[in-house]
Amino acid sequence: MTFTRMARVGPAEVGLTLLLLVPGMAGCSTQAVGEAAIAAPGDPEPEAIAVNVARPERVARADAWPSSLYVERDVQVTARRSGLIEKVLVERGDRVKVGQPLALMESDLASHELDLAEQELRLATAEHDRLRPLNEQEIISPQEFLRAEIEKDKAASRAAVARAWLERCTVRAPFDGIVVERRAVVGQRVQEDDLAPLFRLAALEPLRARLDVSEERVGALRVGARATVEAHGGATEHAQVVFISPAVDPVSGTVPVIVELAGRDPAFKLGAAVKVLLDGRHEARAAAVRLPREALRSSAAAEGSETTLLVVDQGRAAARRVQIVQSRAGSILVSGPIGESDRVILGAPDGLSEGALVRVEGEGR
Repeated sequence: MTFTRMARVGPAEVGLTLLLLVPGMAGCSTQAVGEAAIAAPGDPEPEAIAVNVARPERVARADAWPSSLYVERDVQVTARRSGLIEKVLVERGDRVKVGQPLALMESDLASHELDLAEQELRLATAEHDRLRPLNEQEIISPQEFLRAEIEKDKAASRAAVARAWLERCTVRAPFDGIVVERRAVVGQRVQEDDLAPLFRLAALEPLRARLDVSEERVGALRVGARATVEAHGGATEHAQVVFISPAVDPVSGTVPVIVELAGRDPAFKLGAAVKVLLDGRHEARAAAVRLPREALRSSAAAEGSETTLLVVDQGRAAARRVQIVQSRAGSILVSGPIGESDRVILGAPDGLSEGALVRVEGEGR
C-alpha cells in the first residue's frame, strides 16, 4: 500500500486559494460597494432668490460739475431818450472803452434847448451881478437881491438839465468790454421806455462759472479754494472759489458755488460749456459709475464714505466694496471694482448675503 504525502497549508494560503477558486465573488462584492456609495443621497439644493438688477452707467469724471462761462458785467445797452438813430459807431466784436460812444441819436432839438437854457443863464447871471453892489450899499431890499440870486440858480439848473438831455442822445459804453451783439440800425426810431436793446456789451474778464454742489460736498469747501476749469477739447485753466451761497436749495439739496478763472486763455469763451473740478486736481480721478439709489443696502449715503453693493456673478450674489463719490435724490455715483458689464442688485431682499443663489427677475438701467 502506497501513501501520498500531503503538505500542510496555513490560514493565509487557504484564504488566497478561496479567492482564486471563486473570482466572481470578489468582483460582485466590489461593484455592490460602489453602487451603494453613488446612491447615497446629498444635501438638498437651495432655492434661488428672485432679484431685480441694473447696469451701471459709466461717468468719465465723477467730480466734474457741468457749467458755462459768464461774466458779471454782461448788459443790454438801451436808449436813454426817444428819437431816431443817426449813426452807429461800432460793430459786433469791437472792443470798447468805458464812455466810448456806440451810437448817436438825433440831437438838433436837444442842442437848441441847451442853447436856450444857457442864454437864460447868462441873463440871470448878469442881473444878479448888477444887483450885488446895490445890495451891498443897501439901495435895494434884501428880498429883491435874493430873488435875483434864486433866478440865477434856477437858470443854471435848467442849463444842466438841457445839457444832460443832449448827452443822452449819445449811447455810450458803461464799461470796458466787447460788443457781443448789435441791434441798432441807422434810421431806427427808439422809445425811452420800451427797453429795446441796441447793443449787448460784455466785459472781457473775469470769467466765472456757477455750479450746484451737493450739501455733503460743499461742507469741505472754502472761499479761496482751488479749482480747475476744463473746456471742450481738453484745455484747462486754474480757478478759485469766490462765492459759496449761505442757503441750500431744499428741492435739489445743492448749494450754488461760483468759481473765477485766474487767466484769460483764448480757448475759454463767454458762454462756453465747461466742466469744473474742485480742489484744483487736473488728473482724472478713479472712473465712476452711476446707479439708482436702490442699489444701496442702507439709507446712509454720505459722499466719501464706503459701502458694499451686491452684484450677480455666475448665478450667485457677490459683494463689491465701493466708495460713494456723489449722492443725489434718485441716483448715486460710486467708484471701485464695478463696471458697466456688472448687474447690480436693486433693493436687496432681507437676508440676501454674499454667495446666495439668485435669479434675475427684471433688469433696468
